[in-house]
Amino acid sequence: MRGRIIASRVGIYQYEKWSVRLTVAVYLMDVSEVQEEWQEMRLRERRWHSLEEAEERLADHPVAALWGRVKERLRSL
Repeated sequence: MRGRIIASRVGIYQYEKWSVRLTVAVYLMDVSEVQEEWQEMRLRERRWHSLEEAEERLADHPVAALWGRVKERLRSL
């Protein structure tokens, strides 16, 4: 996807994958273009969800702790 980052970082979260601790920075992006092909397309699936569906799907994900901030920022746009 291509677009522009909106405002400052929402927050960060950490998790372990392949015995390595990873840190992820979360930003909101205003998407202007959806690419038909992308580098990791054989490894990752892309889906669009409503905010309610996304919240349900991410309930057990480490990013869930930041979800309240995401919704606040989206409401203020």
